[in-house]
Amino acid sequence: MRRVLYAALALVALLAGAGGALWYFSYGMDTAPPARANVAGLGAPVELSWNGAGVATIRADSTTGRYAALGYAHGTGRPWMVALWRQTATGRLGEWFGEETLPLDRLARRLGFAELARRSYAQLPGEQKAFLRAYAHGMNAALQSEAVQTRSPFVLLGEAPSRWQPWHALAIERLYAYLAHQPPAPDSLRRQGASPEALRFLRADSSLRRWLHVHDMGRSAAWAARAPQTGTTHLFYRHAYGSSAIPPLQAVLFERPGAGNVAALSLPGTPFLVAGRAGPRAWALLPGGTLAVERTAYDTTTAPRHERILGTGGSEHLVTVRRSSEALLLDDVPTNSAPASGAPAPSRDTTAAPRPDSLRSGGAPAPPDTAAAPADSLWQVRWAGFQPGTDLANWRALAGGEAPGESAAFRLLRAGGIVADSSGRFSRFGTPERAVAFEGGLVAGPARWTPFLAEQVQARLRQAARDTSAPGLQPQQWMQADSSTWAGRLAPDMLASVDSLSRTRSGTFSYEERTDVFGQAIRYLRNWNFSYDGASIGASIFDTWMAAYRRETGRPPKPRGAVDSLAASDSLRALEDRRRFRLLGNAVSRLASRYGDDIEEWRWETVAPDTRHFPGWADSLSARRLRALASTRYAPIEIPGGGHPSTLNDGATPTSPGLPAPAGYEAWVSTDQWQTLYVRRRRFDTSVPFGRYRAQRTAPDPLALRFDAESARTTTLVPADTTAASRPFRARF
Repeated sequence: MRRVLYAALALVALLAGAGGALWYFSYGMDTAPPARANVAGLGAPVELSWNGAGVATIRADSTTGRYAALGYAHGTGRPWMVALWRQTATGRLGEWFGEETLPLDRLARRLGFAELARRSYAQLPGEQKAFLRAYAHGMNAALQSEAVQTRSPFVLLGEAPSRWQPWHALAIERLYAYLAHQPPAPDSLRRQGASPEALRFLRADSSLRRWLHVHDMGRSAAWAARAPQTGTTHLFYRHAYGSSAIPPLQAVLFERPGAGNVAALSLPGTPFLVAGRAGPRAWALLPGGTLAVERTAYDTTTAPRHERILGTGGSEHLVTVRRSSEALLLDDVPTNSAPASGAPAPSRDTTAAPRPDSLRSGGAPAPPDTAAAPADSLWQVRWAGFQPGTDLANWRALAGGEAPGESAAFRLLRAGGIVADSSGRFSRFGTPERAVAFEGGLVAGPARWTPFLAEQVQARLRQAARDTSAPGLQPQQWMQADSSTWAGRLAPDMLASVDSLSRTRSGTFSYEERTDVFGQAIRYLRNWNFSYDGASIGASIFDTWMAAYRRETGRPPKPRGAVDSLAASDSLRALEDRRRFRLLGNAVSRLASRYGDDIEEWRWETVAPDTRHFPGWADSLSARRLRALASTRYAPIEIPGGGHPSTLNDGATPTSPGLPAPAGYEAWVSTDQWQTLYVRRRRFDTSVPFGRYRAQRTAPDPLALRFDAESARTTTLVPADTTAASRPFRARF
């Protein structure tokens, strides 16, 4: 009997141990911030108060103290993100993930993120170096703590974050600026006869964005509007960032003695603030720009450089870099003869498929433009980030409540945005790619959707002016608006092409009597109200149709009266009508093959879901030993979709080139509640049991960031050289 009891107790102990280990590897250790932490270089203690949403309020008497505290907040709140971004920017992913990530390391080395960051840091004045050193001290206090190094991503990977160097912030700044630039579409380069090396570069670029799940930042937008009834001005900001479950922004509050308090969205890994309010000024910075990949004359003095890349197990690989201060050369420089004026251009593939929208009236393709490539030219990537430098001074100006002057424009980012003040004035600053001003409002953004957003903001201002009983504009209501003026303008014109090919002699439309899925699809389109709510079926059909058009032509459709410069030709108009009709059939077939013949299953929330991915894990490029994570809490999270880039309620769409980008971090401030910054984003708390399954299925509620809010926990940062080491976390099973 006793032996049975002992065996039962041993079995219970074994199961308890296995359960504890499983719990540990599933959810890690306690991730709550400590009550006390030591930070090197501090001159006086600094206090961080954490609210229930993990937002830190920093109270420090000095600028360096605030930088150190911000580094600690980033290292505690976003340790996996900052470690992964640093490993990516420095071209050292192979040391963690193995041979499969070496193409990303080669790309990072060729683009020079780390090399140029080191050179930029060396050229900074002493005061700015001190700020970056203080930030690094705070980051190291977090990353070197047991609480962070035993977080489950690092434990599962079998790696721990190394010490943070001051120049690492500039490497991440450069990586962020690069990701903000939109590369050209591969099909566009193929039509230009791009070299294999240029196309390989685009594939590596796409892999980099997919690896971090940060892409399509050029869809960000900001707008300012003054309510006609109350005079209240609202400044709204949306930072689109792709599909990452971990947003590349973190909200933070600063209490500054003798100066205005700051509430902002910070960029983890850097001490930079993308949007927020500082004293009487508020700002919204819009990242954007286009990455130029083109064939152009090259610098014959550019000498190749070689760098060594390490993989797992000590393996070494060599990468050759040929980069000038203006461009990265993609093709090898001819070695048989030096380029000279009048020399023939390098070989070019003139057999590439013609542009589908270059058909002449007879239906034959126009001949390729073989004279487009100049002599002495190679395919290159051109970007301002190939020169040493940093936008640190401009970032600091924004955080201080100042707009960068024209002489101090952002260099790495093609940046611009909107500034506002507590009196209700607002204006554009920098060089946003698109800006639409109207009475009582201003909308800015890099994306082609910006004018359509401006139309909707302007329409709401007019409606508010007519409705005297309304309390005024409410930004939270703007975010729920899913009606599209873009679709409302384009859909009737597209259907007119279908009608022109479907009308019978009796004047009716042949599809009105069809009972198959094609006839049903057209009836849904004709009765669509141009809204992208989750239940809409017309939205699914229309955007799939537009996506098919873009895939074939490389561009969105134009009205039938503007097919091309020869639009008056009846034959060209008929050709365009037939193309539209055929592509609608392709779109319907695509939807039917994916979702079935029951058209009621083609809801927008299903066709354009809000899918989030955890950067660096199994759904990307990670090593084989990590692919089992596809069935864990790091698997992609799919939430019903809604909204559209052309509506105030943002969302994914198949019409956008590249990867779906449903994720955005939104913030706004109003002059009637100037001390409160509102933020909104989806939260996926994987550090708690079954946290991924608690993700809010509907749109998240906004979070009010206030300085008088109750704190859930407080961390005191103290100088490391005057206080005993803080106690480490203890695992709780």
